Amino acid sequence: MSIDAILEKAVAGERLTMDDAVRLYEVDENDEVQLNKLGEAADTMMKKWHPEPITTFVIGRNVNYTNFCDTYCRFCAFYRPPGHEEGYVLSDEEIFKKIQETVDVGGTEILMQGGTNPNLEFSYYTDLLRNIKQRFPDITMHSFSPAEIYKMMEVSGLALKKCYKN
Repeated sequence: MSIDAILEKAVAGERLTMDDAVRLYEVDENDEVQLNKLGEAADTMMKKWHPEPITTFVIGRNVNYTNFCDTYCRFCAFYRPPGHEEGYVLSDEEIFKKIQETVDVGGTEILMQGGTNPNLEFSYYTDLLRNIKQRFPDITMHSFSPAEIYKMMEVSGLALKKCYKN
């Protein structure tokens, strides 16, 4: 299906298929005409759902709790292999301090992200999140990439559904 037909379908409020989504994802980033069409469709949908000319922002903070990682993504300059002298795992107190600094400037959202650290037990994550919510009940947490969740599953030996529910 052409990009135009997919975008017409989206703007009409029809549900896109997986194939439609893949086709849109594969639009060449150097194809200015197609990118402009995507942007126009997105703008049309945004105005349909939010017609008032108001833009809001969330004050949030990225907290990288560890940089130890055994995934070794070629694009990442952030990670350090397990055991590396420049690697770290932040203490709970360091993380709480960063969250408090965010709250002090009106922040409402924390993104917790780090590497796929093979040396952190599953309880590290569940205890940390539980303690954050006890100390900061109003903060919104966006935590962990799919790769991190998968590493938690591997380390814990739990099935993905059990890992996610904890």
